[in-house]
Amino acid sequence: MKKKITPDKKEYLEVIAESINEKFEVVIEGQQALNQKFDKLEENLDEFKEEMGEFKNETKSSFGTIFEYLTNIDNELKDIKKEIKELKESLKDKVSQEKLVKLEYRVAYLESELTKR
Repeated sequence: MKKKITPDKKEYLEVIAESINEKFEVVIEGQQALNQKFDKLEENLDEFKEEMGEFKNETKSSFGTIFEYLTNIDNELKDIKKEIKELKESLKDKVSQEKLVKLEYRVAYLESELTKR
């Protein structure tokens, strides 16, 4: 047996349906606003990716320049260390030669003193 919808129930159901429609419209408007925000976010993200790509290339180039500069400094330091080592050896030889000259002088002096006696 079918229940008959009375005019009061019909009016009540129309009010509920209208309320549901209004709520759906609010949800739809919210979805549209979210879609716009996501679109804007996607645009910003694309711009950020482009900027980061450029930044990455600039940074890579800068690190290359810095590495080259530091390599040159390292090579210069190696050359300086080599020169210092050579100078030390040279000075050692010079000191030894000066000592030898002094010893030869002393030996000659002692020989001359001994021959006098």
